[in-house]
Amino acid sequence: MHTDEVEPAMRFQFNNPTSRQRLLVLGVLSSGLSGCFNPLLPVPQSTIAPIVRAPQSAMPDQFAPNWWQVYDDAQLNAVVTEALAANRQLQQAAATVLEYRAAVQAIAPSAWHSNTALWGSRGNSAAGGQPEGVMADKASAHRQSNYAASFDLQWELDIFKRLSALKQVSSAALSAVQADQAALQLLIAAETTRAWLMGCNTVQQQRLLQQQLQLLAQQAQLSEKMYHAGRSTAADLLQRQSHYARVLATQATLQQQLQQHQSALNILMARPPTLALSIAQQCQQLPPLQHNVQHLEATVMLQRRPDIYAAEQRLRAATAQRNVAQADLYPRIQLGAGVYQPLANSPQNNASRATVWRIGPLLSWQFPNFSAARAAIAQADARAVKALAQFDQQIIVALNEWQQALHDDQVMGAAQQQQRQAWQYSLQRQHMAEQSVKLGRLEYMTQLDLQLEQLEQAALLAQQNQNYIATQIQLFKVFAGRWQHAPAPAPATTTALQRTAADLATIPSATE
Repeated sequence: MHTDEVEPAMRFQFNNPTSRQRLLVLGVLSSGLSGCFNPLLPVPQSTIAPIVRAPQSAMPDQFAPNWWQVYDDAQLNAVVTEALAANRQLQQAAATVLEYRAAVQAIAPSAWHSNTALWGSRGNSAAGGQPEGVMADKASAHRQSNYAASFDLQWELDIFKRLSALKQVSSAALSAVQADQAALQLLIAAETTRAWLMGCNTVQQQRLLQQQLQLLAQQAQLSEKMYHAGRSTAADLLQRQSHYARVLATQATLQQQLQQHQSALNILMARPPTLALSIAQQCQQLPPLQHNVQHLEATVMLQRRPDIYAAEQRLRAATAQRNVAQADLYPRIQLGAGVYQPLANSPQNNASRATVWRIGPLLSWQFPNFSAARAAIAQADARAVKALAQFDQQIIVALNEWQQALHDDQVMGAAQQQQRQAWQYSLQRQHMAEQSVKLGRLEYMTQLDLQLEQLEQAALLAQQNQNYIATQIQLFKVFAGRWQHAPAPAPATTTALQRTAADLATIPSATE
């Protein structure tokens, strides 16, 4: 590489007094603009309830414990685990998190800007560096081709915090979608547990219904015999037959409910109908419901809710976006360097090729369009106000859901306990009636009536269980999971993205 024909000012531009003066002017201009720069705006606080949080790197511990294990049902544990691994909505959420994480990683190198160029020229030139027009011998003129490559690199100085604000926007957006993923995990776990428990309860109701129909059929036959024997009236016979028809009509409703729970479970577990896990075949009985769930305080509940965390992060992102818009009012200062390298000359011209390089400040400023900049700031302000209102709204909803869930848990829990006590009383009466029939003190028809009453009380208890299941699932969703007495979760072995459609071939169908 030869540099003897290159002017010193071209090799290092700072040697030029004019360049030093320009650098001084740019430094003074930057300092003046920095003095006028408004600092980055802080994130507004909620007007409803202050949220005390850990550092921004910390997420609420909502991912966590397998709260559904409180029911002590191995089949339920397997069903929820499969749903969390196979659910397609969770896979979409995981992909969204990866997308936003890549966006965060793209912010760091955004301060670098590079330009690469390859250019060439072809024209007449003369020997000895004389113009063609003054040469006496036109034949001495020749055509010459010149080619060169250049590369420029600039580094943007984050004087006005534009890049910092962009990083805050992308980081907060990533935290928000991660919280959305956590909220979806909670929802999938809750709805899977609901579908399984509701399906099990419906199966139990169907079994009770079959027992009622058998007793009613016996009563109708016995009543018909008594009618023909003159020991009963036609009204008594019609009453028995009407009761049987009325109970039989509820069978279709239970079948419809079971199919609805089965379809919901299939969707949550990402199984087609041909590979459905049959609730009717797998669920033998409803697991015992718990009444010792420890409640959380409102502040703890708010800190655990992923939807609250997501709203807070979107407010943070909206505030940072306003700072990005504000930074566009100021110039973007860049430090740059470049290299210029001639690649080829004509064979007739043996002039040495030189490498030219430079380093110096560059000022890039989209010329002041203050109307557009102010409009962008106004839009960002409006979005920040909207995000704050959404954050407050989410807190209001969460607090009311918390109060309603506590009320429902107390009321429905008491109703379920009272109905269980009523069923136990009817069961005791049935046992007493059986003893009386054996001693000849009570008619057989009366014993059948008491057995039917016990089954009706059991059916009412199953209905109360269904209501209480819905209450407990809502309580879990409000508290963001983690019931205090639930066992510690086992480490996950399968992620949602590892689940593929090919895995469905290994799942046993409901008909096997």
